[in-house]
Amino acid sequence: MERGLQGYAMKPRPGTKFMKRDVEKKLEEILTAKVGREPYNHDLTQPLTKDLCSEIQSAVTNMGYERYKLVVQVTIAEAAAQGLRISSRCLWDPEVDNFAEFTYSNEFQHVTALVFACYWE
Repeated sequence: MERGLQGYAMKPRPGTKFMKRDVEKKLEEILTAKVGREPYNHDLTQPLTKDLCSEIQSAVTNMGYERYKLVVQVTIAEAAAQGLRISSRCLWDPEVDNFAEFTYSNEFQHVTALVFACYWE
């Protein structure tokens, strides 16, 4: 039996496309609430990054983006008068795939969250 293309979703349904600005707003809310004015503590960065990744992934999933594979990455660096650059490269379809990013900074640390959304056909 041969299957036609009717059963396959090649693009997101209306209202379910990944919206960068909405996700960045959610990232700002989460990072501001979780990090706040806390000082940098090297021993707590690993559990904090895991907690942030889990919370961000759950929040973005609950935003209703159907058929998207999400990759969440959080980087925490001490604010010690030094530079930090983060770069990424991906091979994707710019019509349906996207990413969102937000950096929360206070006098103690910089926390950058990235969410990559790849549409899964």
